[in-house]
Amino acid sequence: MTLGELIDALEKCPRDALCQFDFLYHVPGALCSYRGYYERLCIQPNGDRGRTVGCVLDQLRAAVCTDFEGWKGGTFHMHKSTLLHVDDEGHASETIVTGIQDCSQRGPGGKVYGTVYITTEHDHDDAW
Repeated sequence: MTLGELIDALEKCPRDALCQFDFLYHVPGALCSYRGYYERLCIQPNGDRGRTVGCVLDQLRAAVCTDFEGWKGGTFHMHKSTLLHVDDEGHASETIVTGIQDCSQRGPGGKVYGTVYITTEHDHDDAW
């Protein structure tokens, strides 16, 4: 999934819904250049509990047309067609973002309950 595709998908979700990855209750954290392919963007799975879709969405939007430093140097310009990985900074486990699963719902008074999950999978072949 690309940066632009994830932004588009999250824009359809309630901004005040909680957001986390689909594994081990990890929460989206800081962004960096991916260790395996510096021209790709990496979402670190170390965010603070309670991060909302709106917070994550604002962070992803800010990454569009932004330069990130590669792990061993160099500057890499991220754009909407940039591919997304999930990993700790400096690691290259080949975990890719595949989509979202919106498990949120509005309750009485418009309060949002539930979570929007960013789905992932381990890409053994790196077959983009």
